[in-house]
Amino acid sequence: MQIAPPVLSEGAAPHVTFAAQTQAVERVIQTMHTHLHEALTLEDLASVACLSPSHFHRVFRRLIGIPPGEFLSALRFQMARRLLLATSLSVTDICFEVGYTSMGSFTSRFTHLVGLSPRLLRQRAHEFEPLPIEPVEHCPTTSSGFPLKHALLGQISAPATFRGTIYVGLFSSPIPQGAPVRCTRLSS
Repeated sequence: MQIAPPVLSEGAAPHVTFAAQTQAVERVIQTMHTHLHEALTLEDLASVACLSPSHFHRVFRRLIGIPPGEFLSALRFQMARRLLLATSLSVTDICFEVGYTSMGSFTSRFTHLVGLSPRLLRQRAHEFEPLPIEPVEHCPTTSSGFPLKHALLGQISAPATFRGTIYVGLFSSPIPQGAPVRCTRLSS
């Protein structure tokens, strides 16, 4: 991959500030989006950030919360899900479109992270009929029936014209993958 790193102005301070690190990580994320189908190494991404690979890895993880490779993988599977649900591309074509070179690796990782194989996700999406929405009016409990010791409160904002269902999930990692720890549905 050939990506020209940004040119630093003459006399620029040798230390990298938080703002500069944030901009560097934003450049890398933009590069990930635009080069999703390519093999991107840690060295490639560090070059875009103008940092050494080890320092870039630390900076990215500190700012984003997960390593750059895990973030890139999440972007690839997000795009794969979109392509599966919105196009008629074959699973093999989607595998290569999102930067994987092994159908077996793609399918097993996809199944592990999404919970369904690519083919099954596409099939189930076509069969899906929304379930009737029942309001959640009780305090969430553990499987033993006792109230939870901790609660997470939040607010959902949507345009006044929105009609539909909103799904909210709490996941055990920074990337929503696999089954949520807790979830609920909201209906407008």
